[in-house]
Amino acid sequence: TLNDDDTVCLEEYRGSETAVTVPETLDGHNVTSLGKDTYNNTGVTSVSIGDNIVEIGENTFTDCYALTEFKVSEGNKQFKSLDGVLYNQDITVLVNYPTAKGDTEFVIPSTVETIGTSAIYETKLKKITFPESLVTIERHGVSYNAALNDVDLSKTNLVNIEDFAFSYCTSLDNPIFPESLTYIGGGSFAGCSGLAAAIVKGEAPVNGCPVGGAPVAAKVGEIMGVAAEEGARKVAFVKCAGTCDKAKNDYVYSGTRNCATMMFVPNGGPKTCNYGCLGYGTCVAACPFDAIHIEDGVAVVDREQCKACGKCVAACPKKLIELIPYDVKHVVRCSSGDKGKDVMSACAAGCIGCKLCEKNCPSDAIHVNGNIAYIDQDKCTGCGICAEKCPKKIIL
Repeated sequence: TLNDDDTVCLEEYRGSETAVTVPETLDGHNVTSLGKDTYNNTGVTSVSIGDNIVEIGENTFTDCYALTEFKVSEGNKQFKSLDGVLYNQDITVLVNYPTAKGDTEFVIPSTVETIGTSAIYETKLKKITFPESLVTIERHGVSYNAALNDVDLSKTNLVNIEDFAFSYCTSLDNPIFPESLTYIGGGSFAGCSGLAAAIVKGEAPVNGCPVGGAPVAAKVGEIMGVAAEEGARKVAFVKCAGTCDKAKNDYVYSGTRNCATMMFVPNGGPKTCNYGCLGYGTCVAACPFDAIHIEDGVAVVDREQCKACGKCVAACPKKLIELIPYDVKHVVRCSSGDKGKDVMSACAAGCIGCKLCEKNCPSDAIHVNGNIAYIDQDKCTGCGICAEKCPKKIIL
């Protein structure tokens, strides 16, 4: 994708080489960023990053099951690699630990303050040593590590454990939390046992269970003899508006109706848009509260029924579902990373990256990144100008 400043964002890797070097230029333009899924689910084993890269999308290296190392040039001012692991330049953010690195133990550097989104994802690690400097573990930060069984956070300054941070770490039963911890997001742990044990020991807040909500928090607080602070309610949100009348299909599919199996059919499913909801209801089957249904070919969440348990988020192979605050004012109902022309040929309800929302927002709360609009909910005032200006009406 050609950016406004005449630089390029590399959106998708289609090569056959496994030891890849991110190109410095394409067609005479400097390549300065990697999109949100550039190398996602590819067979790359090694990634070399040159001087020009200043931005890397949050799921760029997710599901790279053969990836063993990162190499970053000394001239890069934004990123750095240590022992094959990718960090930002000052080593305060852990960006990505290679899935196939093979080690069973990992000591995070003493300067790291944030473990980024999907940073330590589906590895062979059994033990991670967390530094005192750690403050935040972002969404899916340490998730799907089935062998991980030793997590002691007690010596950190951890404040936030975001949604699904330790989800599907199925061997993890008794994590140890610090007193500094104030927030545990929805679906942060594989099951109830780890969180329950932490609450009993006073290492996690009594309102840490999103499913139980305020009533359960109050009961647990009564038992524990502590006040249960009211937590912010969350609900699941599906980032797709490609209903049957709006989304085009490349072919007619008549096989097994399961979203997960679509990863093995041509183009990941019959829809022309490779980012959109497949509509086969894997999320519906995963939801224990009957809070999500397929309507006109797209998953739709019943906000009142949703308990923010996160099972639909984990089940969606397209990573289209996320937990958002219940009282959020505006959201973008699209996740396509394609250019506007390609989006319009695939779906009548997709974000075309026109930036009208960005240009008209008086709060600088919405920006187009990788051809898709993102809203910073901390800045959003709910004025509604972005929704009004959106030509595709995909901002709700």
